[in-house]
Amino acid sequence: MLKQRIPWPLKFCMKLLFGAAGVRYRVLKRAGVVEHGRMEQADFARSVFDQHVTTALRSLNTTPSGTLLELGPGDSVATGAIGRAAGFAQVMLIDAGRFADLRPDSLERLMGSLGAQPLGLRPGASAAEVLARLRQCGVEYDTEGLKSLQRVATGSVAHSFSNVVLQHVYRDELPQMIAELGRVHGTGSSASHAVNFADHFSGGFLNHRFPEWIMESALMKRANLYTNRVGPLSLLDMFLGVGFDVRGLSVDFFDPPAPQHVEYDSAAAFRIGAAGRRVLRVRYLLQKG
Repeated sequence: MLKQRIPWPLKFCMKLLFGAAGVRYRVLKRAGVVEHGRMEQADFARSVFDQHVTTALRSLNTTPSGTLLELGPGDSVATGAIGRAAGFAQVMLIDAGRFADLRPDSLERLMGSLGAQPLGLRPGASAAEVLARLRQCGVEYDTEGLKSLQRVATGSVAHSFSNVVLQHVYRDELPQMIAELGRVHGTGSSASHAVNFADHFSGGFLNHRFPEWIMESALMKRANLYTNRVGPLSLLDMFLGVGFDVRGLSVDFFDPPAPQHVEYDSAAAFRIGAAGRRVLRVRYLLQKG
């Protein structure tokens, strides 16, 4: 992909220019400059599902059932097909915009690559027709971010997950987003959320050098450069504060020349282990009390 060959300072400036010019995401995606994950690739989608759902549920001695919620499905509704095939009665996909490719031919190719039943869409089907057909198949795709999550019924979610998404939720919305996650989860339900705390242009923590007015600006958000800079322990406290308990923490520390991976089984152990260290990534495995 083009963006992997562009030096990060140039990529940063390009994104700022595209953001200032209001270039749409679809155009940037086709040019290979940005992407919201790689979930349109069947193997990648399956690997994400295996990590956040299959393996997570197995470690908690439970099986797929009820409603599965994915926050930030990105460029694809693949989780819908995979989740229904795994045994969930319904899959809800919530994003901050309509980033998934809903073209009938693209969707039918995706279903084929996943080994799922064809949707039976006519070639010229509208987006509304596509969404209605997905609904008939037990897959709901909603694209109003926090507003979408607020429409989910209280206690209706059996398992939720997100893959490096929560760092992009605007900082002033994140506490409410986590509160809504706590609300929609039923007692005994589970969650797996991976968060990347480094920036998304240098691979380090240069985002923390920007003053507040730059990082929280509309331009940084439009340019796909925004991270909320909420730390791993602060995010942990948000989860705990809405009724989740820790069942496991998979942590990568920023220890050049190579990250160090550590597994923790409690919040207390993580607080001790993370003291004074920079955290690249955490996967929070949680269960609702």
